[in-house]
Amino acid sequence: MREALVQLGASSLRAKGAEVAERARRGDRVTVDALIVGSGAGGAAAARTLTRRGLKVLVLEEGRRFTPAEFTGRNPAWSLTNLYRDKGLQTFQGPVIAPLPAGRVVGGSTVVNSAICFRAPSKRLKDWRESAGLSWLTDERMTPLYDEVERTIAVVETNPSIARNNNLIFLRGAKALGLPHGFIRRNAPGCNGCGVCHLGCPSGGKWSVDKNFLADAEDEGCAVVPQARVASLRMDGKRCVGVEAELLDQEGNVTGTTTVSAGSVVISAGSVGTPLILLRNDIGTRSGHVGEHLSMHPGVSSLGVFNEEVKAWSGVPQGAWAAIPDEPDALMETFNVTLDIYYRFLSTPGAEGLARIKKSNNIGSSGAMLRDRSVGKVAAGSGWRANISYTMHEEDRKLAIRAMKWLVKLQFAAGAVEVLPGRKGVDFQKTEAAALASLNDDFPTTEFLQMYASHPMGTCRMHADPAQGVVDLEGRVNGTTGLYIMDASIFPSSLGVNPQMTVMALAMHLAEGIAKA
Repeated sequence: MREALVQLGASSLRAKGAEVAERARRGDRVTVDALIVGSGAGGAAAARTLTRRGLKVLVLEEGRRFTPAEFTGRNPAWSLTNLYRDKGLQTFQGPVIAPLPAGRVVGGSTVVNSAICFRAPSKRLKDWRESAGLSWLTDERMTPLYDEVERTIAVVETNPSIARNNNLIFLRGAKALGLPHGFIRRNAPGCNGCGVCHLGCPSGGKWSVDKNFLADAEDEGCAVVPQARVASLRMDGKRCVGVEAELLDQEGNVTGTTTVSAGSVVISAGSVGTPLILLRNDIGTRSGHVGEHLSMHPGVSSLGVFNEEVKAWSGVPQGAWAAIPDEPDALMETFNVTLDIYYRFLSTPGAEGLARIKKSNNIGSSGAMLRDRSVGKVAAGSGWRANISYTMHEEDRKLAIRAMKWLVKLQFAAGAVEVLPGRKGVDFQKTEAAALASLNDDFPTTEFLQMYASHPMGTCRMHADPAQGVVDLEGRVNGTTGLYIMDASIFPSSLGVNPQMTVMALAMHLAEGIAKA
């Protein structure tokens, strides 16, 4: 009986939230205690925290809402168009132009990531305490937050049965070299290894935040409005009192507007979207740090040909890791992509290209993710597009080449008969010595075989000194009241591991501060 009453109560609260969301969709003026812009890792965690503290909460999300049944895993073009910012064409530019993907969907980038879950290294927390004055960012504070995040999003270690050969071969190589290694912990308790995490999980086995943090918040009365984009922040002097939002159709066309009044406004639009909102409104920009200090995790790759069948696109895309000796700022991880992307790596015109692609069933792929020293910038472009500039620091270039060499060593140690090093113009090499010789220390980033980056961070950094950052230690935008940021843009520097759990943990902490105010 009690369980039925609890379910009835949750149903009633969800209905009230849905009613508020529907009013906003109609263009009615809506008043709430807290408005959250963005439904990804930070926005969803903040939404549940504030809702559970009794606040009336509304979440605006520029993207659409989908169910697992709508993710087929077989149509990359559909996924790019519907699940990604700029239809998957968001890039950074510098000496190299490369993709910088981000989700644009209810659940944000957690819907299209590989579900990798790492806690921030204690050393990084210490660095941020010392360099940015984040005195509260201690292991003692973060540990229970991480514990709660892992319970909520159901973090489990990758099971060997779904890892399949690409991951198992990688671990075999790491073991042969005596490297620290293991299966990656992921928020995918129901994963069946279909290998298309980046296209939206068709099995529903990946627990992106729309299935836990955000769903919990909705069960407790939070309103979620998809296809709604913030046009402007509403200010009363220095206080942010809400937003004007544009209502969008499925193609992204503006069909109407709505006004939301709120006691607190939380921006969780990511390290590209968040600075764009502040820049377009000229709010929080006095220090000159909005959009600056862009860091990310550049990635380099290597392919190996094995006598055994690999089918790298089958199994968990990123299910295994290995550390590199004396390189704390580089982490080797497996990766897979769809066959058409492998074709880009392998193909040359004519018969030679066809011969290469015939090797695809026997190719294993792995990469290295770098904690960068480089600094980029996010600036407002035309419309809602961002101009993202980024040039790799010389030390990062050298680190990338050292990481490529370790990838070569690992693949040969795992039994590869040929390895394609991560440099343009270099063919498959039959010996480790030849592959390593092709990776001399002075070749430029423009010759990297496939430059890739993920996890933009730091564009609205948190700092104890208002002159050195965008938000204070409570996440409040400097020079304002009632306006907060809770996403990876507040990181003082590059994290060095996949950031989704740290974003969630920080958002929970900062949202508690709003609730107590």
